[in-house]
Amino acid sequence: VPTDLSIEKVIHDVVCLLEPTASRHRVRIRLLPETDESCQTTVARLPQNELKQVFFNLIRNAIQASQPGQEVRVAIESDADQLQIKVMDDGCGIAD
Repeated sequence: VPTDLSIEKVIHDVVCLLEPTASRHRVRIRLLPETDESCQTTVARLPQNELKQVFFNLIRNAIQASQPGQEVRVAIESDADQLQIKVMDDGCGIAD
């Protein structure tokens, strides 16, 4: 069921869940922009559990694709019309 939710809070919650996995892989998770989570709130009407699952899968896959010492970056960009969330890693990618 779609509800109004803070995208930053959802991503922060998922990152907290994945910190032990990142630590085991010796990978750092960095949220961008690097500001206090309470400073910026992007509200969207979306199904919370499904959204958390999508972010969990994307960030976990990025952690697993990364080498020790690398970082996974999660960027939140928004304007009046659009919301963009990027999960970026420096893994080798999928072989052809």
